[in-house]
Amino acid sequence: MTPVKTKLSLFIFNSFIALFVSNAVMAQQKVIIDSTVPIEAKELRCLNKGENLPACVDTFYLEIDSMLNIVYKQLMQVLTPDERLALKKEELLWLKKRTVFFKAKDKEYETMMHSTKHQPYRDIALATLVKKGDFEEDRLIELLNRLRVR
Repeated sequence: MTPVKTKLSLFIFNSFIALFVSNAVMAQQKVIIDSTVPIEAKELRCLNKGENLPACVDTFYLEIDSMLNIVYKQLMQVLTPDERLALKKEELLWLKKRTVFFKAKDKEYETMMHSTKHQPYRDIALATLVKKGDFEEDRLIELLNRLRVR
């Protein structure tokens, strides 16, 4: 089995990343993502068990999506008003691109499901979700780069 992901573990989790999130009373909490327990490593451990693979990939995707939201919100807090406006416009464009990309991947999935007899349903579904995760991962890395230079 080839690794499902490599970019995040090499780029993000080789060092500690500090993110700030507001709690219910808007106080700042420092959240440290420990490089010894990267999201990817958790996913690979899960996949290597060979049990309930869709849940492993699903969990990975949800964690990436959650991190993306946290990083976006934190970045918005450190930008100037003009920069926030620009990032918001950029994010809306990215969300449209994501929608188009996800629809294309879903269409590919449907086509593969009807055209192949050799690849099991589960493998096709996992590959589709991994591609969606890769798309979000690229955006996460882009936003983290911006946050790190602030």
